[in-house]
Amino acid sequence: MTRGGERGERGERRYDAEEGRDGPITDVSLGTFWVASPTLRLDAGLGWGRERPELERFRNASRRLHVGATAALPWGFTVGGSGALRWTDWEGSWLPFVEGGGERRDLTRTIRVFAHNRALTVEGFSPQISVTQESRTTNAQLHDYERTFGEVRFVRLF
Repeated sequence: MTRGGERGERGERRYDAEEGRDGPITDVSLGTFWVASPTLRLDAGLGWGRERPELERFRNASRRLHVGATAALPWGFTVGGSGALRWTDWEGSWLPFVEGGGERRDLTRTIRVFAHNRALTVEGFSPQISVTQESRTTNAQLHDYERTFGEVRFVRLF
């Protein structure tokens, strides 16, 4: 089975203390998934977003690509992973962080893996553990980062 979908959002961001960062946010995406077998699901998506605050420096547009897979294994285990790339272009002068005061350009890479056991439940919910590694490279000095974090959440299968 293959299925696709789309999503669109439009919102208005408001800050209490930094009014220059107030402005509209737009996000649209297309996604699809394919059930390759009764135990394997593959998914992919594309997206585009834009933020238009009052201050030009914080205006940006981004494009993103996402791919992932989930597999149901024996003994009640479910494992999965995904990878994503996001390209963000910022407007305005990023002086002193960008040499010559040019526009900022970012590339963010995200890798996530997760696992849970459907046979282990607490009030109908199974604990899921995930680990995410994210890194951003940019032409704006001091704005690169790498981080790894984990989550424990509870999921319910229907």
